[in-house]
Amino acid sequence: MRKYTLTIIMALLLLNIFATEPASMRSAATGTIFEGEWEKVYDPIELRFMPGIYFFTSLSDFNFQYYKTYDEFNMISKQQLLEEFPFGIAFENPFVENLKHALLYRTRALKTSNTPESEDYQTDYIDNNNDGIFDIRRVSYTKEIDYVDDNCNGEFIFNNNYVWNEYTFGAKLHFSKEKYVSDDSANMYGDNDSDGFLEGLYGNSKEYWIELYNAGESNYYRRIHERGDFNLTHESNNFKILLSAMKPYELLNNEYEIRLDGGFNRYLNSKTDRDDKYVGEYVDVIVRDTLEETGNVKEYYSYVTEISENDLFLMMHAKRIFQKGNNRINDGFWSTGIGFGLIGGVYDNTRTDSLYSVHMINDIFNDSNDSEYMKSSRISEKNDGDFTGVHFDLYGKINLPLNEFADFGFAGYYTFTRKNRTTDYIYTRTRNELLQYGEEFDSGDEYMVHRSQKTTADQEFISKTTDFRAPVALEFRIPTSDMTQSDGFGIRNFIFRIGTIFTYQKYYSETAYKYVENLPFSDITYYGNGDIEENHDNENYLLSHKSKSENIRTNKVYTGGIGYKHSENVSIDLGGYINENSSDYYVGLSFTIKK
Repeated sequence: MRKYTLTIIMALLLLNIFATEPASMRSAATGTIFEGEWEKVYDPIELRFMPGIYFFTSLSDFNFQYYKTYDEFNMISKQQLLEEFPFGIAFENPFVENLKHALLYRTRALKTSNTPESEDYQTDYIDNNNDGIFDIRRVSYTKEIDYVDDNCNGEFIFNNNYVWNEYTFGAKLHFSKEKYVSDDSANMYGDNDSDGFLEGLYGNSKEYWIELYNAGESNYYRRIHERGDFNLTHESNNFKILLSAMKPYELLNNEYEIRLDGGFNRYLNSKTDRDDKYVGEYVDVIVRDTLEETGNVKEYYSYVTEISENDLFLMMHAKRIFQKGNNRINDGFWSTGIGFGLIGGVYDNTRTDSLYSVHMINDIFNDSNDSEYMKSSRISEKNDGDFTGVHFDLYGKINLPLNEFADFGFAGYYTFTRKNRTTDYIYTRTRNELLQYGEEFDSGDEYMVHRSQKTTADQEFISKTTDFRAPVALEFRIPTSDMTQSDGFGIRNFIFRIGTIFTYQKYYSETAYKYVENLPFSDITYYGNGDIEENHDNENYLLSHKSKSENIRTNKVYTGGIGYKHSENVSIDLGGYINENSSDYYVGLSFTIKK
């Protein structure tokens, strides 16, 4: 009679320390030392040893997990995973003997509004000198766009396993997609180029204007208008093919499972696009002197990075089961593996930062008091090319049953990755200024300045990353001899799990520029009286430049959990982890029902 297994898993999404595919609570509680059903189901070879039907349902998002995204060593974000909807199934092919399949689809959409979108109109009356008479009427309007973080993620896994004689073959396809959208600004805009009239904008997209009316001795009217439209989008796609084969071999009267994995991992595109626009305008009129000051500031900041990466890898494993358990997940064994991979890809980075501002003074009765000051600047930086690299992987693991009631395990995982990126680097900077009084440009106090700089170079970036992880775990039950015959609380059915994970990461980077063209920073000033002044730095004053950095980080994570086996048909598992500074943690619960 075929045995069907219905498994309802809660909280199995371990993205920080463990695999991104479904993981069991047993694995979570022991730092991946002791595996459960789900590690086997989504492994191309281990799927063979998991009979029956498995379901992975939407209840898997019932957890308290948080995850963090790192850019090298800096935390970028921290979010809950409660919004994810997954569905998976593992089954035997009804038409082809010895063929099994496992599928998983999951998606998540997260939208966060820290400040609701709003529009406000307000009128204030202000008494500056406390004489009981209002001196200023202030009218304002503010429109604040919603601060939004959109996270849309999708993942699809199709795992297959086929047994032919003594050979086991597996093939897995894995596709994932991620999109992140935010309207948070990169910088403060408009605060330094308006003679103090503009307040500047920073944060989420916003628009506001203010009007001030003064009815006192110094009658004036002032209007300020600022608008900011800020956008950040990150998109990435990943496609992975994994092909596996395994065959048992006998050597010195011992049987060993020899396994070979090969595959292709392609990051189809990872694109980050920053697009910030700002406009600020102001009018200031002193009625008594008929003097009017006006101006505007425009700023634009753009940043685009596109990365496409390929990874062709191969890994060999050897495994010896020295003590058979009641099923595959309870075997006593040791295993080891070694592998390497070749990396190649394309890198493109572009940055543009531009500013335009103008400040004008207009005196209706005296043109000689008129003035205009204009400033514009633009910085452009482009860095594009390709990169190559290698990675080396090595691991060893042992699961050792100590007796009928206790199992002990430890492992070591080592990965070294080196990447070498060569790109063409182009940097240009221009700046223009104009100061003019009245209608004619004819005074020595008036000037027009043009500044420029250009650099082209061959850039080489080298990074080396060393990762080491060493988990240790113990799983035990209370011996029957230590309990009373009645055991009203069912203590004999509990399984206790505890473990630690030590992690070590070393990151080294080196950046070198070999300058091809380094045009000097030139400064040409034209005065209204006809004088010309020219200044520039020495040409090719810098031929090459190299910088290095190295960071090392260690961490310890504590894991633990409890399992309760009610019967052969029902079991419950609680598991999780927390790191030593409590900044990252996970707690989850799973139910397994068998029939």
